[in-house]
Amino acid sequence: MQHIRKLVLIFSAVIFVVITVLGMGLIFAVRNVNITLLSYTCEADSNEAKAEISEIKQKVLRKFQGNFMSFVTEEGVSEVLNGGKYALEKFEKVYPCTLEFTVKERRETYAKSNEEGGFLLYDDKGLYIKSSEENINVIDGASNVLLEGVSDSSEIISLAEAGEIFSVRFGAMRSVTEKIILSKAQSSLEKDKVTFILRCGVMIEIRDYKNMTAGKIDAAYRKYENLTGEQKLQGIIYCTVTLDGNFVATYSLAP
Repeated sequence: MQHIRKLVLIFSAVIFVVITVLGMGLIFAVRNVNITLLSYTCEADSNEAKAEISEIKQKVLRKFQGNFMSFVTEEGVSEVLNGGKYALEKFEKVYPCTLEFTVKERRETYAKSNEEGGFLLYDDKGLYIKSSEENINVIDGASNVLLEGVSDSSEIISLAEAGEIFSVRFGAMRSVTEKIILSKAQSSLEKDKVTFILRCGVMIEIRDYKNMTAGKIDAAYRKYENLTGEQKLQGIIYCTVTLDGNFVATYSLAP
């Protein structure tokens, strides 16, 4: 009899735990998704914006609806958006059952020609967006910054990182830069260098561009600011760092 009583108590405890878990699952499971959309190409509250939000919401719900809130991560939501038009900007869990996040339209910035005669387009982080027959930006119809000398995605991301630093001093990348050329080292004694060809005409060459990039670009900007209007139409600014750690930028009329 005592043995049966113990079995009943154990069974009751198990049932209680199961009911508790199921109850928590119902309370703390994902049921709602609220999205704020930051877009360059569609106006807030427009039908187009609402359609974009609805599409993203359905993707997220297909992935996470019914899952425990604690199991949903920012990385997981980013994976749902990966390769799409938007990137996750902000993420928050609102208990008991709501995910709230902001998505931002990826800013089309760079282009690389492909073998078919068209272009591969990339965002400001150097991440692939889409292919296109023309190098025309979807936002304003102007051209994206053309990348030359790159052979893989890591090199494109590396140039985009340098471009982000460059933009801090020189202004919006697409506004001031026509082309970026990567020149790879031909021997162990050399380092990769990158050349920014500005729309005004002058070129800026950053030698060993992955090393102390910000300091070299800052020196280039100071030299650029001291050029005359005529000098900014042509020539090249060479940027490097000396053995004692000084950043040097020199201007030459001819490369």
